[in-house]
Amino acid sequence: MQTLAVIGRESELCQAELSSLYPGTQHHGSTSIVSAPDELSIDRLGGTIKLARIFATLKPDSSQAEIVTAVSEFVADAAPDAKLHFGVSAYGRGGSRKGRSDVQRMGLEIKKALRKQGLSVRFVEGKGGGELTAAQLKYNQLTTKGFEIILAYTGSEVVLARTYAYQDIDSYSKRDWERPVRDSKVGMLPPKLAQMMINLVHPPKGATVYDPFCGNGVILQEALLMGYNAAGSDASPEMVDASIQNLAWLKDNYSITGTHIIWEADATKLTELPPNSVIVTEGYLGTPIHTNIRANQYASIIDPVNALYHDFLKQTRTLLRKGDRVVLSMPCWASDKGTIRLQVIDQFTKLGYATKQHSGRETLIYRRENQFVGREIAVLEAQ
Repeated sequence: MQTLAVIGRESELCQAELSSLYPGTQHHGSTSIVSAPDELSIDRLGGTIKLARIFATLKPDSSQAEIVTAVSEFVADAAPDAKLHFGVSAYGRGGSRKGRSDVQRMGLEIKKALRKQGLSVRFVEGKGGGELTAAQLKYNQLTTKGFEIILAYTGSEVVLARTYAYQDIDSYSKRDWERPVRDSKVGMLPPKLAQMMINLVHPPKGATVYDPFCGNGVILQEALLMGYNAAGSDASPEMVDASIQNLAWLKDNYSITGTHIIWEADATKLTELPPNSVIVTEGYLGTPIHTNIRANQYASIIDPVNALYHDFLKQTRTLLRKGDRVVLSMPCWASDKGTIRLQVIDQFTKLGYATKQHSGRETLIYRRENQFVGREIAVLEAQ
């Protein structure tokens, strides 16, 4: 079964997540083609915005008339009744005004063709002629009572697909903002990113996801929602209590089958790991920064953070077996001389780790626009 995935803004990270779960995935910029025996679940994929079932592929130089015919014939055959809403989103053609105009014209031509076949049709346009958003798909019921048709231009073909799932932005917001304890001073890991980090290591069924810097429990929360067991520890008793409260809230609001345990411990002095566990974690991100500062002003911020990650990796290596993996999120900073990284990244080999490569890169960056502190994510393997 082939599925078209429309991925998020941090494309390399999103692609790495899909490739970890589904080796052999083909990546084409903002879309990926996944081959899997079963239908993909959008709720498991933090970096995927939409999932669509592929129903046709056309030559890259196919005319608009050929695309209109293929789409209108598919919609007419699959239409549940004589009245329907549909929209069209195109990926891989750039965001030019002409490209958006072409999609609008194509949608109107499809509407005309469907009406000739006796259907009552309403064409839903994306904002400014762009791609349809999750909010538009939800409001217009385009995955249940209508259609969103995706055109993905890969360079070698035009892929036609029907969207069947989109990111549940309301659930992500609830899991992020409605938890009883949140603390911006220790960094607020987005639930989507926590999902992606867990998927990068792809724990086996029945495994325990262990976060030794558990903070307020976001990684533990997402691990439980994904069907894993969860274990967390933190040097701060306040953070341990925060995780306990947040996971109690999670159990009251979601159906959870896995077990979890949380305790107080210094991540740089661990003496054992939970049985059958994989480490997925984000340590301290350093002093919050709200303005761009010069590269030579970062030393006082970076040095203690770098020492923390160094000591954690050094001690943890003594507890890992060869081949065990660790997914680690570390801070990086924007400065007048570009992105500043932790020195420990260049010491991974000396500390006994190899990094899993993604598109030729040893790490993956997650940073929202205009943020001064970003995240640099590494998938490490004990050597």
